[in-house]
Amino acid sequence: MPSHSSTVSDAVASNDFYSVTITAVPGYVLDITNFSIRLSRSNQGPTNFAVRSSADGFTADLDLWTSGGTHNRIVDVNISGQSSVEFRLYGFGAPAAGGVLRVADGGSFGAAGIDVAIFGSVTVVPEPGTLALFLSGLGMAAYTRRRRHLP
Repeated sequence: MPSHSSTVSDAVASNDFYSVTITAVPGYVLDITNFSIRLSRSNQGPTNFAVRSSADGFTADLDLWTSGGTHNRIVDVNISGQSSVEFRLYGFGAPAAGGVLRVADGGSFGAAGIDVAIFGSVTVVPEPGTLALFLSGLGMAAYTRRRRHLP
């Protein structure tokens, strides 16, 4: 990731980011609760970081932090009902040109060797025919109940 951006706005405008996308199989949606990453930077690498997602068109920071060296970051998120979500990590505020930022080995989020992790659940989406059948059955039950109570 180029590290010459001085603000998150500069990083966004110049497309300086790492990207991770998760996509559910057809018929399912994602409910995401956490995005976790392990980062390592050189002495001249970016010191400030922001995470954004495609859930809102990358407009709001899910998290914004400052850190030096190698570190783990767990970002709490609340993204529901999406079939695909892209996360973008922006690095900015490097003290000098030529610095390095990378995803580092050793995060071990849930198991050894996992350095980027997305936590949450996957939910099945009812097929339109099943939903229509359920709603028509519910309507018939309401009609029958109402009919029994009429004088």
